[in-house]
Amino acid sequence: MRTEASSELTHSSRWCHPVTFALALFLGCAAGQGTNESKPEEPRIHNSVELRDSQGRIRLSICLDQDECPQIMLFDPAGHPRSRIGLSSEFEPVIRMTGSNGEDAVSLGLREDSPQLRLECGEGRSGIRIQAEATRGPELTLSDGDGLERARLAIDRGAPQLSMLDPGLKPRLYLGTEVSTPDNYGLRVTSDDGLSRAEVGTTKNSPAFILVSGGAGEWSALAMSRGGHPLLSFVDSTDIERIRVSLTPQQESEVALCSAEGQISVLARCPKSGFGLVNLSDGDSPTAVFLGKGSSGDVLAGIVDAAGCRRASLSLTPEDRAYASVQDSTASSAFLTNDGKGLCKLELNRKGKTRLLAGFDKTDTASFMSLDSEEIETWRSK
Repeated sequence: MRTEASSELTHSSRWCHPVTFALALFLGCAAGQGTNESKPEEPRIHNSVELRDSQGRIRLSICLDQDECPQIMLFDPAGHPRSRIGLSSEFEPVIRMTGSNGEDAVSLGLREDSPQLRLECGEGRSGIRIQAEATRGPELTLSDGDGLERARLAIDRGAPQLSMLDPGLKPRLYLGTEVSTPDNYGLRVTSDDGLSRAEVGTTKNSPAFILVSGGAGEWSALAMSRGGHPLLSFVDSTDIERIRVSLTPQQESEVALCSAEGQISVLARCPKSGFGLVNLSDGDSPTAVFLGKGSSGDVLAGIVDAAGCRRASLSLTPEDRAYASVQDSTASSAFLTNDGKGLCKLELNRKGKTRLLAGFDKTDTASFMSLDSEEIETWRSK
């Protein structure tokens, strides 16, 4: 039986005399076990010092738990433990506050020298956890009614991050930056299969970008700013660019179609003003065929060799004049001209000098002029 001094250790005031309290602690430790009364189940404790109210109910207990960790426990009038201060089984300091249902509602403590605060509610133990890890940084996590982590806000080694998870604990939305790329900030959305489907952000080399992916990763489209100019790129499953739409620093708009090897096969370009050109490449030369309309309104078509030299061309002016030319790498060339008014002329050049002229005029008079051997031979016929 507990001593009378232990059972009567209750006071109307908030404070008790130090000597009285010390005597009560001594008597409580020395006393035997009390009677088994019909009360809520009490924690498994031993070597305890207890304070009881005027009705003999335990309201405070200083004890060692089953792991021999010191605990201070506070009880409500119904005998339920509502607050505990002590050491965990890992000998870390912990403060716990318990709800009327007997479940921990608030927990504050240290774990491996990192402070943690947990707020929990409901039978499913949904709640909030706040911690500050010494090596990584502060972190806030939110759990759903099943106790599963669904959202996380953290500063990971200087990198701010926000992530959201689905019920299967798969990351579905991420906002922030990575530790390895602190200058890149973005928003990433992931599908149920774990593939990144959309990204919006900014990088050190691009002030803005948008990336979307389709299918099982067969393609992706990237819209970004490169050097202050917009660019839209379509990439296949092998990460090869196949289509590019851009605005150049010269304010020229471009559309490029690339082969599976990443080489430009078709290039359409339009200058800042006027009309542009379409270039077709065979994969071995930079621009093999071009077609377009010049700034003066000329319709142009031509063939360019691997060295970038024009070898053949056709053109039509707004005045209905037609031109055709072919040339080789030695500057030998042939020009055919029609002014649209009946005048047609053929000119053959060799090494940059005109060697032969032939044609007919509006009167249907044909003429021929040869300049070989420095002699001029002229022939006319109606």
